[in-house]
Parts: sequence; C-alpha cells; structure tokens
Amino acid sequence: MTLKKLLSYLILAILFIFPLFSFPWVRSFVYSGKNIFLWLSLLVGFLIWAASLVTEKKTKIAVSPIDGILVLFSIFGLFSLLFVSSGVRTRALTQPGALGTLIGFLFFSFLFSQTELRKSPKKAISVLTISSSLSILVSVILFLLPASSYPIKIANLVIINSSRWSTLGSIFELSLFALPLLAYWVFRLVKGKESIKAAVFTVVLLIGLGVSGYQIFKTKPVLLDYSSSWAIGAEAFKQKPLIGVGSANFNTAFSLYRPIEFNQSENWALRFDQSGSFLLHLWTEMGVLGLGLWLVVLYFSWKQAKKDKKYLYSLLAIIAFQIFLPGNISLLFLYFVFLALLKPIKQISLPDWVWVSRTVGAIVFVFVVVVGYFLTRFISGEVTFINSLKAVSEGKGTEAYQLQAKAIGINRYLVDYRISRSQTDFALANAVSAQQDLTDEDKQQVSLLIQESINEAKSAAALEPRNVYPWENLAQIYRQIINLAEGADQWTISAYQQAVALDPVNPELRVALGGVYYGLGNYVQAGRIFENAVQLKTDFANGWYNWAWALKQQNQLFDAVQAMQQVVSLVDPSSADYEKALAEFEEWRNELGEAVKDQQAQQQEAPAQLTEPEAIPALDQEPIELSPDAAPEIEPEPQSTPLSD
Repeated sequence: MTLKKLLSYLILAILFIFPLFSFPWVRSFVYSGKNIFLWLSLLVGFLIWAASLVTEKKTKIAVSPIDGILVLFSIFGLFSLLFVSSGVRTRALTQPGALGTLIGFLFFSFLFSQTELRKSPKKAISVLTISSSLSILVSVILFLLPASSYPIKIANLVIINSSRWSTLGSIFELSLFALPLLAYWVFRLVKGKESIKAAVFTVVLLIGLGVSGYQIFKTKPVLLDYSSSWAIGAEAFKQKPLIGVGSANFNTAFSLYRPIEFNQSENWALRFDQSGSFLLHLWTEMGVLGLGLWLVVLYFSWKQAKKDKKYLYSLLAIIAFQIFLPGNISLLFLYFVFLALLKPIKQISLPDWVWVSRTVGAIVFVFVVVVGYFLTRFISGEVTFINSLKAVSEGKGTEAYQLQAKAIGINRYLVDYRISRSQTDFALANAVSAQQDLTDEDKQQVSLLIQESINEAKSAAALEPRNVYPWENLAQIYRQIINLAEGADQWTISAYQQAVALDPVNPELRVALGGVYYGLGNYVQAGRIFENAVQLKTDFANGWYNWAWALKQQNQLFDAVQAMQQVVSLVDPSSADYEKALAEFEEWRNELGEAVKDQQAQQQEAPAQLTEPEAIPALDQEPIELSPDAAPEIEPEPQSTPLSD
C-alpha cells in the first residue's frame, strides 16, 4: 500500500468518525472531543504526507487559489490575536469552532486535496452519509426511550440529559448537518444516478430530519436574536473595524455592546457566546478583514458549485445556514468537505533535488512535533480538570484542590481553571472554618486558602481583563470576606463596579452591587443602584423588590409602597413570591396609614426569585489579615455611566 493510498484511507476514516466522535474526559465532550480528534488525525495525516514527500521520486503538491485565501484568513486571524489578552488568545486556539478549528479545517481540506478522493467524490459523500445515518439512529433510539431513562451517564463522567442530545451536539445541529446531505442525494435520485443508494440515503435522512424537526418544534433552540446580533456587530465595528474583538471573544462583545432592548426579551438573563448569524459572528470577532476574506471563499465556492450542479443545492443550504444561523463545528466540517470536493486544483511539482523534498518533509515533521506537544498538554490539562470536577461532585475537596492546581500548572492561561480553583479554595476554607474548636493551625489554613482563592480569582481577571465573568467571580469572593478582612468592602465594590462597566446593561449585576451597599448600611446609594436596575429592565420584579426595601430603610414609606406594588403586579399570582410580596405590601400600606387601591395589571411571568438583599456573609472565625496584594487591580477602561444620580 502506497503512502498516498494510506492518506486516502485516513481521510475516509475522518469523514466517518468525526460526526460520531465524542471524548468524555474533556469539557464540552462532543465539541471539544471533535476538535481534539480533528487535530490528532491531522497530525497523523501530515506525518504520512511528509513521509510520501521524502520517499517518492517525483513529488507533486495539489494547491488551489481557495487554499491561498484561507491561508491569508488564517494568517490574519493569528495576527489579530496579538491585540487580545493571553486568556482570549488561548481560547481562540482551543475553543471548538474558533480560529484553531478553522485552521484545522484548512489543513484537512489541504490533505484531502493530496489524495485521489476528489476523483471519486461519491465515496467520500457516501461514507459521510453512513456516519450521519448512525448518528440519526442514535437520536431515534434516544427519542424512543422513556423519560425515566434520563439522565444517562457515560464512563461515569458525561450525562445525556434528554432525547435532544446527538452525537453532533444536539438534534438542531443534526438537522443542519443532514439537510445539505439530503439535498445531494435527492439531486442524484432525481437525475436517476445510483437510484437505490440515493433512495435509501434519502429515506434515512428524511427520518432523521422528521425526528429532530419534531423535537425542535416542541422545544425551540435558544438563539441570540438578529437585532441584538447586528447591534453588537455594529458597535464592535465602531471600536475595532478591521480586526474585530478577537476570535472566541464574542462573549465580551455581548456583555459590552448588547442593546438595552435585549432586556425586554425572554432570554434577557442569558449570556451568549455566539451571534445569531455565523457571518455576523465572524464580523464581530474578526472585523471586516476577516469577514471579507471568508466572503471571498464563499463566492469562489459558489462559483464552482454552479459548474457542478450536484453540489449546488447542498452548498446553497450551507451558505444560508451561515447567513441566518449560528455556526457550529459539525456544519463547518461539512462545508470544508464540500469545499475540498469543489475547489479547482493545480498540481505543482517540486524540484527533483533530494534536499528540497527532505527539507519540506522536515518542516512538516517539526510542525507536527510542536503542535503535538501543545495538543498533548491541552488534553492532559482537560482530563485533569474534568477529574477535579468529578472530585468536587463527590465531595472530595482536597483531591479537587490538588487536581485543579495540577491542571493550572499544565494550562495556566485558561480562565475557567482559575475561576474553578478560586471557588474550590473558598469552599475548603468554609469547610475548615465550620469545624468546632479551631486551632491556630486551622485558622492559618483558612487564611491561606482565602488568600489563594483571591489570587486565583485575580489571575483570572488579569488573563481576560475585559471579560465580565472573572470580575463577577472576584467580587463574589470579596463579598464573602467583608467581615473578615479590612478593606474587603471597598474591594468588593470596586470589583462589582468593574463588572458593571463591562456589562453595563445587566440589571442583575446592579442588584448585586446595590446589595453590597445595602448590607453595609448605605441605603441611599443602594437605592440609587436598584433604581438603575429597574430603569434597565422595567419589568424586573427583583429589582423593584430590592429598591422597595432600600426605600423603606430610608423611611420613604410611600415610595416603598409604590415600588412594592410594582412587584405585586409583576410576579406570577400562583407563586410563593406573590404571597410574600403581597403580604409585605399590605403590611407597609397599613403602616403608611392610608388606603391604596389594589391595582393588579395583567400578570407577567418573570423568572426572577424575590429575595431580600442578603446580609454580608462571614466565616465563623476571627478576622484575618490578608496581604496588600489581595486588593483588586482595576482596569481604568471601560468606564460605565450611571443611569441616574
């Protein structure tokens, strides 16, 4: 068997395995698993190709103008990472569907072109369709299982929570994957080519679309609306028109730039890391240059598809999905498969000098070794981190502490590791402090754990200073030690203020910040911030509820009654929250000493839970001394503007 033949078999194996592959020992086991499988397969493929360069007498490399555009896209993407933080840079290269994945698909398309599969595309599409059929079979089985069968555990790590799961991630993504393949086989069926095979595949794909479509109709996928997607992209364009906010950094753009109108949507409490449109997502993250290069690739692929009609309708479906729906790793993989079959190829012969082919082979080998090293570290860190989460769920705090420290040592630029470690440290500190008759050694251990918790939370914020998540986590940790460490109250306020500046239209963050002031007895400032929260979302029941309590503490009883009346009108009458709010409203109205008409408008359901502003928590021990380094390092930009004085 020749090396080129071996490479062809490897490409066919990737086509078959990719839609089915999952790796339970990493986070996001479907998407990250596919990403890991892709890169491991590519490294093997490049080794085979490099060996063929060295051993063959006449060496030819298949190239395409489309490959050149994709290379420019990849180079630009890597260049744009110079302008983002180290945490974002790491996520861009490791997060499924981000820049690292797109570069991997470029390499896959290149290796595909080096094989003879382009001359027998039916084989490639057939293998991919068989794999998709198996994925459909899994989804049908899950659909037919009784509800009592869930959750389903795999390897005691992964949980399939419902019948909407798929080997492609979800039945929504299964539908998007199956539709272009269906278009291909329907075209062949209509043309009378391979009628039996085309008919069988058509029926199987239709069954998959029927089962998944029914479930999608029953439970619609939660997507970011187009209006907000456009507003976020437009604001990112104003700030960084050429390079965007950075690959895998849409969550930051969402927090900073989403419009206030988003708070009136049913998904207002959710945070999105993807735009409602893949092209708008690309525009937001990679600016007009990245989007422009991608559109050029789409144009040339469409131009080629018009010459080869059997791919035309499949490509049309994929392009429509990119315009109107979020991207996903499986659909991008399918696009690059069709791209590999469509793109025009030119064979370039290397000079017959031995040193030329050996030099190219050596360069490829070094590339494989370097990428393989970092990929191995990433996988090792993920496996270690997953084991730490398992230890947390089993109540093994000390083991989780050690495993998370090890995971951070392997992959120190991943923010999620730092945030989890900070929370684990603090939970251990709470567990130790809850013991009876603490010794001096126990007290010292609590202080060290709290200091480590703060350090890890600060490290997370330093890795991604414009990401609201680490700042919110840091603020929550500071808040819990206000009564234990001098200056922790101001640290808490500063961290929350930075979080608010990074997520300026989030009413829940305002309530959290106002709750700190309320707990410290500053009811005037708390009231102002609670008022800001209800201005951001006028039907925010918990915002009104907290504002009512702040007003009451200021002896502004009339205004407090009016605010509590708003709560009563917003809360579901069948809920316990309604009974609680109504009882307090009646009590306060009686205190006010005047009749207030019972005005209850059409009730609106709200997901919020009514909770009084919480008292500042404390560990059950004496105050502790922390190093001056425990204070937050606040970035001067961006600054938020209060909605009212």
